Amino acid sequence: MFNDGLNIAKFVEMNFPNRISQIVDPELQGYHHDDDDLSQQPSATTRERTLACLLSVLDIGLYCTKASPGERMVMREVAARLHEVKEAYLREN
Repeated sequence: MFNDGLNIAKFVEMNFPNRISQIVDPELQGYHHDDDDLSQQPSATTRERTLACLLSVLDIGLYCTKASPGERMVMREVAARLHEVKEAYLREN
């Protein structure tokens, strides 16, 4: 799918954070395409919270894929940040 040196990490970085909702699978954002019942679709508040969680996780992922090892987070910090994202998400939902 990617050409000319473009890869998934660069693609995400190019679209981060303003266009993430356009490139992340709608299922990860809580939308259900096979569901014609609009009452089952997430509320605007739920979509915002889910997007905030996705942005946090993708931000961590981008740090983990830096070309220079010195720019990457250590795994202990990655685990701590992911735990924080999970706790915040569960608190809000």
